[in-house]
This record gives sequence, structure tokens and C-alpha cells, in this order.
Amino acid sequence: QHEAVCKHLGVMTPAQIRRLRADLRLSRTQLARLTGLGEATIARWERGSLIQNQANDRYLKLLGHKENVKRLMDLANKVG
Repeated sequence: QHEAVCKHLGVMTPAQIRRLRADLRLSRTQLARLTGLGEATIARWERGSLIQNQANDRYLKLLGHKENVKRLMDLANKVG
């Protein structure tokens, strides 16, 4: 049912979010640090206990492009 709601809203499903993170080879902690998103929030999206809003969904989709991840990593290295 959760997956159907995600598809209806046009947002990534929990499985797609887990796959994205796996493709990036990042732990939840690493993804949270990289993006500024909360680790617990990412876990909720991946478990399907919370559906991300449109803005965060677009952010996740942008992470599907390696060059965007590289840019975020570069920014993180400059800051911290």
C-alpha cells in the first residue's frame, strides 16, 4: 500500500531509496552527513514509515547523478 501511495504521488519508494543509497555505497550516517538530512528521517523513508515530501524527493533523485554527489562531497570537504 505504501508503495502504491508513493507511485501515485510520483515520489521514490522505500526500495528505490535503499537502492540509491546502496548504489552510492553510503551508510545512512554517511548519507545524512553528506546531504544534511537527518539519519532517522532517511531510516523512516527506507522503512516506509514516512513518505518524503516533493522537495526532498527531488533532492534524492538528484543524488542519482554521480556528478551531483561529487559536488556535495567537494562542498563537505571545503566546510569540514
